[in-house]
Amino acid sequence: MDRETGSPTERSPSRTDGTTTETATGTETGTGTPYPYTERFDRVVDVRQRGADPTGNEPINDVLEANRGNDTLFFFPPGTYLMSDPWVVREFSNVGVVGRDATVTIPPGYKNYLFAFGEPDSARGLLFEGVDFDCSARDSGARVLEARIDDGLEVRDVTVRGVQEVDFAATRFDITSESGRGVVERLRLPDGGVAHSRAVGCYVGDQSYGALEFVDCRMESFPNNGLYASSSKGPLVVRGGYYANNGIASVRVGNGGVVRNVRVRCDAGDNGFENMRGIRLRNGASARVENCTVELIDVTYSDGAIVVEEWLESATVRDTTVRIDTDGIAALRVKPPAPTATTAASRPALTCRGVDIVGSAADNAAVSVNSRNGCLFRDVSIQQSGRRRNGIHLEQSTGNRITNSVIDVPGEAIVLENATIDTTDTRIGTPRPTSSTDGA
Repeated sequence: MDRETGSPTERSPSRTDGTTTETATGTETGTGTPYPYTERFDRVVDVRQRGADPTGNEPINDVLEANRGNDTLFFFPPGTYLMSDPWVVREFSNVGVVGRDATVTIPPGYKNYLFAFGEPDSARGLLFEGVDFDCSARDSGARVLEARIDDGLEVRDVTVRGVQEVDFAATRFDITSESGRGVVERLRLPDGGVAHSRAVGCYVGDQSYGALEFVDCRMESFPNNGLYASSSKGPLVVRGGYYANNGIASVRVGNGGVVRNVRVRCDAGDNGFENMRGIRLRNGASARVENCTVELIDVTYSDGAIVVEEWLESATVRDTTVRIDTDGIAALRVKPPAPTATTAASRPALTCRGVDIVGSAADNAAVSVNSRNGCLFRDVSIQQSGRRRNGIHLEQSTGNRITNSVIDVPGEAIVLENATIDTTDTRIGTPRPTSSTDGA
């Protein structure tokens, strides 16, 4: 796989086909507390009452398989539950998996899927909430949860512990219908993957056509992207959350994706990961970054904190703070368009409003634009203190404008290489044409 442009290594779990056993609907957990969400399901399966071992010594797969069915809530009471094989449910309507202080664990050496739900045109209505995963067993890792369903995805309050030693994503979500919707809230993946793997935190695949939102999630220390969502073909929003020290990108979107109120931080330059970008805007007509904080404090290397890639037509970055303390790295980098990319003459390649760029980075430029025209900078502040640090570097770029802004750097405020920019109400130095390669 091409680590820079390809998708995570994908393989399908073995399918298990079992018969459905009717189970009487329960009303209490055995502790006097009513089961949650009973109004949404025809029946409740308390996995412990049905024979699942809560000590983590015996696998629970047989219990899950024996009780599968539509309109069914699987409830996990407090305990630790061992899964030794994938549980695959391809066709269903309205299934829930809800836990209370429940953890699913895997045996040493396990490298496979755990919960795999749905396939296009075959499944809708999945609630997965309050079940954590312990993948810390020796030489192990798992795709703990995959859902490729038409509509009605709800994932909440799921934590995955253990460093992943696998070459695929720990989670995957696709909304396969254009009219479908899904939400992933408070998915926490704090331990990441080993450097030599292709482990991804969360992958949104190319079968995703509906609206999908990630809310207040946490993904750290994955070598092949934290949130890898640029393959999505539907509306995608990343709202809130913390993404840190991931290789390739901590947050990666395209196709109209929006990254809002997110914090990204890279401060682990010794982790051996490739190209520790903050936010990567990769492909499609447009993408937006709004009210975010991106910090590159210490990295292995990086080609930018916020990067507009060759295959993206235009990007908007607004009300965002970028801190760069690592020398030679751009806070904002706009790459030349790919030969196959289309561009609209009426749309700026980059629009920046209310962007603050700070930090001690030296060398090259805080903003680098190459072979893109019509960039707009309004209410932008660039204050970088490192030696030879330039402000904005424009190369083969015309029709650019900057207004009501401040550029305070030790080097040149604006460096032009076959480029033009109009300035208004802006405190900057005098732009000068140059043939140097000072830009990032």
